[in-house]
This record gives sequence, structure tokens and C-alpha cells, in this order.
Amino acid sequence: MLQIKDIDRGYAEMRKRVEDLKNRRITVGIHAKDDGRSSAGDKTTNLQIGTAHEFGAVIQHPGGTPYMLVKGRAVFLKKGDARATGVTQPHTIVLAERSFLRTTLDENGPKYVAMCKQMSVQVLEGKLIVDRALGLLGEAIKADVVMRFNRNAIRPDISEATKQRKGSTTVLIDTAALKQSIDYIVRGTAESASALQAGAIND
Repeated sequence: MLQIKDIDRGYAEMRKRVEDLKNRRITVGIHAKDDGRSSAGDKTTNLQIGTAHEFGAVIQHPGGTPYMLVKGRAVFLKKGDARATGVTQPHTIVLAERSFLRTTLDENGPKYVAMCKQMSVQVLEGKLIVDRALGLLGEAIKADVVMRFNRNAIRPDISEATKQRKGSTTVLIDTAALKQSIDYIVRGTAESASALQAGAIND
């Protein structure tokens, strides 16, 4: 009588890794854990500021901002500044769209796809765990977003008045609170970005 013996040479473990990949994802941007108050001196959060710049916004400002005139142009001041010669009236502020997340993904998309393909093979072969693979991808995207700030590659440019007020020509960097809030999280697992520091590569 013919007997057939089924020997699993790793197929079951590979299927488990595939399911693990399907249940994981990463998010890159400003998360709730980083959405503390910005350095703007008010209750505005980094998430609110980031969203307004990423997509553009129309803001109904209540007025009351102190200013002084320099060569016929208004220079806005902090409240309580003795140099103020007046305060603004209620007005509308139109913020231009200055994307730093979507433009980074558009510019580097092919690189991220190549990383995913390469690391997927390593995961299936058991050479790399899923959390670390996604952590490496998250770190790469985060680094590119931060580099976009550092290279002053966010457009459109800011006005000359804004440059004078800030004392800098760098777009979207004043206190650097927005840039520093950019991070990634590995979803679908109890662990998050810390998985990258934990290591765990199977040789």
C-alpha cells in the first residue's frame, strides 16, 4: 500500500509571515503622541499647523495682533511688545498649500516601492521580521520628510515680509517644532517605532 508523508519544509511558517505582512502597516506624519502644543505661544497644535500647511487653509483671524510699521510695512509683534503702534482688526488669512508629506512620497515613491519588494523577500525567507522591515521603511520616509525641511525644498516660497519677521528664508521652520513632530508608527502590533531599536534579525 502506498503511503504519502507530508513534510513541511517551511511552508506553514511562510504563510504565517504573509499573514503578518497583511496585518501590518505604517503611518508617517504627525501623530497623537506628538501632537503637543506647538511653540507658537498659543493653543495651536503641531497637527493643526501641519494640516493647514500641507493642504492650505483659509483662517478667519479674530484680530488683536500687535504690529509696528517699518518702511511702510507692518511687522507683527508678540503681545505686550512696547514697540507696537497698533493691533490688527478681524481679517481673513489665506495659507498657501505647502506640502511636505505628499510631495515627499511623490518624489521618492519608486525608492519606497523598491524597498518594500526587497524587504518582503527577506521577510518571506525568514531573514527579517515584519516589524523591523516596516521600521526601516518608516525611518527612510521620515528622514526624507525631515530632509525636505532641511533642504528648504518646500514650496511655494514665503514672502519677503515673513522672511524679515523670522530673520530666516527657510520655509515652515521657525522654532522647528513642526519638523521635530514628524514620526512614524508601525500599526497592527503592540510595538511601534521602538521595534527598529530593538533589532531582531533572524540570521
